[in-house]
Amino acid sequence: MYLGLMKRERSIRIQLRLFALFAGILLGSNFGGCQKKSDTEDSAVLVFAAASLSDALSEVGEAFREETGMDVAFNFAGSQTLAQQIAASNRGDVFVSADENWMDFVAGENRLMEGNRVSLLSNRMVLVSSTNSRFQVDRVDDLCGLDFAFLCIGDPDSVPAGRYARKWFEQATCSNSEAVWEQLRSRISPAPDVRAAMEQVLGRSDSIGVIYRTDFMKAESRAKLLLESPLRDIRYPAALLKNREHIAGGKAFYEFLLSETSMVIFERHGFGRIE
Repeated sequence: MYLGLMKRERSIRIQLRLFALFAGILLGSNFGGCQKKSDTEDSAVLVFAAASLSDALSEVGEAFREETGMDVAFNFAGSQTLAQQIAASNRGDVFVSADENWMDFVAGENRLMEGNRVSLLSNRMVLVSSTNSRFQVDRVDDLCGLDFAFLCIGDPDSVPAGRYARKWFEQATCSNSEAVWEQLRSRISPAPDVRAAMEQVLGRSDSIGVIYRTDFMKAESRAKLLLESPLRDIRYPAALLKNREHIAGGKAFYEFLLSETSMVIFERHGFGRIE
């Protein structure tokens, strides 16, 4: 599956390169977090990070700025989008992905600083619906007979959260011995990232969705927890990127990510430490 993904991504690399000159404009529209306006964008540490990390990393960025006096700008999106932007634009100081596959993709583009990659955080997947739904789920195979309209997940062909959802449902079977995934795939409503999937499901009473436990915690007043995934291999790798002039600032932020200050913030937002 991974080799197939790599081949597909490499096949569109030429098209991505054609847009490289415009990447700065595209990225500028996505910046959030602790950066100031255009007078500091060139000097700010530029961090590409998975959408599911936006709340926690924004807080980490504030702590980093207070401790070091350095500005940091975040580009939050789906990991697949970020990896392609990094490859096409040759920009960025730090990349935090929601899975190892897209970090491997960036490594294959020769964009990682050697010896500066680490498994940073862990997470869990949960099955949810809006609070005004009547769904009840005790086991994952209950989904085979559940009357719902759409399964809202990240695009399983590219978005890490969607791939995790598929893995979860492929490991369970319905009463006819068919994988739960095969039973549900015709009702999938794919989203570009997990936050978009969450908004899809929370906006409807007839749908269910798979999101990260950390995102459920943020939307707990609007979301109903139906089931928690048994998967324990969800990892967020972080790496220092090369080919940027702001190496010192990037390295400082990368090291700050590993600090106890950052870990306490991540844990408060529901992320786990890698044991």
